[in-house]
Amino acid sequence: MPKNSLHTDPIWEKQIVAFGPELEERARLLRELCPDVTMRESQVAALSAKGLDNGHIAERLAISVFTVENHTSHVRHKANVPRRLKFRMLIKFVEERHNKEKNRAELS
Repeated sequence: MPKNSLHTDPIWEKQIVAFGPELEERARLLRELCPDVTMRESQVAALSAKGLDNGHIAERLAISVFTVENHTSHVRHKANVPRRLKFRMLIKFVEERHNKEKNRAELS
């Protein structure tokens, strides 16, 4: 299965519904910016950008805090962003891009 494909796995489908279309769009933009980032890593990054701590992210995605920490570390490594502050800046960039695309779509 391709790493960014959800196919028809019912567990993933439930989690995506809980994740929401707005956060899924941010996750998609991050994967566009950093193609090596997996679907789950991008979801963790999107939730982190919304200000959720690792415990809340873990609860929301039904994964362990340790897994959240690993995904966060992998995103920073794949995006070549070594420090957490720069990681937040990367996510902020993705959010700004998301907002611009959303505004453009609303004006169309």
